[in-house]
Amino acid sequence: MFSRVIRSFVVLSISMASIFAEDVVLSIDGNNLNYDSGSDISGFQFNHDGCIGSAFGGDATTNGFTVSVSGSTVLAFSFSGSVIPAGSGTLVELSDPINFDCLSGYVFSGPAGSNLSVSIDSGDDIATPSVIITSPADGSVFDGVSSINVTVSGSDMVEGDHYHAYLNGDMQGMFYTDSFSLDIGYGDYILTVEVSDSSHNSYEGSGTSVAFSNIESIVTCDDDSACNFGAEGDCEYAVDNFDCDGNCVVDVDCAGECGGSAVADDCGVCGGDGTSCLESTVDILYSSDADI
Repeated sequence: MFSRVIRSFVVLSISMASIFAEDVVLSIDGNNLNYDSGSDISGFQFNHDGCIGSAFGGDATTNGFTVSVSGSTVLAFSFSGSVIPAGSGTLVELSDPINFDCLSGYVFSGPAGSNLSVSIDSGDDIATPSVIITSPADGSVFDGVSSINVTVSGSDMVEGDHYHAYLNGDMQGMFYTDSFSLDIGYGDYILTVEVSDSSHNSYEGSGTSVAFSNIESIVTCDDDSACNFGAEGDCEYAVDNFDCDGNCVVDVDCAGECGGSAVADDCGVCGGDGTSCLESTVDILYSSDADI
């Protein structure tokens, strides 16, 4: 009687474990699709949205599986009937780092063709690349420049990842360094930088934006001695000896010239040499024998 109770308890325990435990747990680490299975795996298949170019290696290859990849499916099985033993490790290596967002439709077979339940451990998903703009700062105002220097800082990027830069939604170029220059005109701008992969596809949610303005530089006269102090344009000054209204501010000479040097001579002639009023005399010599 006691042995039957023990046997019933064991059967019940196994049944409950089958209900609540997952046979295969999948996780991702970089390019590796990893597994933790409580059962031997005799074959597997799953779908992808084009994110996988090839799959190879791992315990699938070690145990003699043939792994094939199409434009939408990864399929692996053994022609000889071998299995991947229960345990954990790397199931296959993938051509590119991925996350579970691009995978679906998991079908895993166990001994005698039994279906294995599959769960996902997303804790090891690769982080989505991201970027922040460190310069220019949001709200920056530039004064009449023709270009700006942009500095960014990317994180979780892999080989081939780079930046796409946009001004007001228009793409300005692809950049592979954290510093680059963009030509601008006058006006208000929204600068957006996104991280893109080696195929130039932007990672969703990787972008960041800042706003800035470039104002047209206006020259004003800042010399308080100028006639147009505070006005737009270059400073303008009065002509020598005159004020800004054209009035003579020094003495006028006898010729009516402001600041001139002409003077009247002793004869009253402006600019004369003083000879115009001199008296002229002529000596007349005579000789006479009689009184005159």
